[in-house]
Amino acid sequence: MSDRDPFERIRQRREEEEQRLRRNRRRSMMMVLGLGVLLFVIRLAFPSGSAEENGGASSSLASSAVSSAPAAGTGTISQDGWNLILVNNENLLPQDFQVPLTTLVGSYRVDARTVDSAKAMIAAAAAEGIELQVCSAYRSVAQQERLYAAEDPVPEGQPVAVQAPGASEHHTGLALDLVSSEYTSLDEGFENTEAFAWLQEHAWEYGYILRYPRDKESITGVIYEPWHYRFVGQAHAKAIRDLGVCLEEYLQGQ
Repeated sequence: MSDRDPFERIRQRREEEEQRLRRNRRRSMMMVLGLGVLLFVIRLAFPSGSAEENGGASSSLASSAVSSAPAAGTGTISQDGWNLILVNNENLLPQDFQVPLTTLVGSYRVDARTVDSAKAMIAAAAAEGIELQVCSAYRSVAQQERLYAAEDPVPEGQPVAVQAPGASEHHTGLALDLVSSEYTSLDEGFENTEAFAWLQEHAWEYGYILRYPRDKESITGVIYEPWHYRFVGQAHAKAIRDLGVCLEEYLQGQ
């Protein structure tokens, strides 16, 4: 072997390395080009539309609310369809979930986008001699952890009274627990009050539904709660009321 052989081998390795780098650059350029074409096709297939108002979301918007709820990893609720976000044992919110809050009454806070509707509903009931009292509204995941820890375990498959942390609608600021001056207990006895009768007739007019109806426990995973009301917007509330379905069934049918 001549003395020049080592230098020849070095030169060959350099050439091979340069060829490899050129192949990688071409491969990267092709990947970028392919991604650009894919994004262009997606934009053509799914053009962005204008955001719907609270009470008039389209069926596609309702479907997107279901799919986006479990993946609210950004910790916000600013996406279109916020009023239809689904939260339950199968659709959990993250620990850092955030929502724009404002005070409704006393220390109770709600999603700022619902406060006018909630105040109008309470005022309308008061005008008819019904004193609705808020006893729970927004709760953080940390607050829910304390409540859940204090509850006795429920057998698997049975409806619960207190949702696990991350599964409670109270995290969204869209839910209200309502009682009245005539009945202040959170139990089924509330359904025998004038306040409950008024809510059954009028809550939808302000965008609220009875979230956990009787005979829907196997679907919602929660016991019948005549005191728990959830904001979805007037149009959706009316449709849910007229159809006699719970939120899960309504969203599945969209």
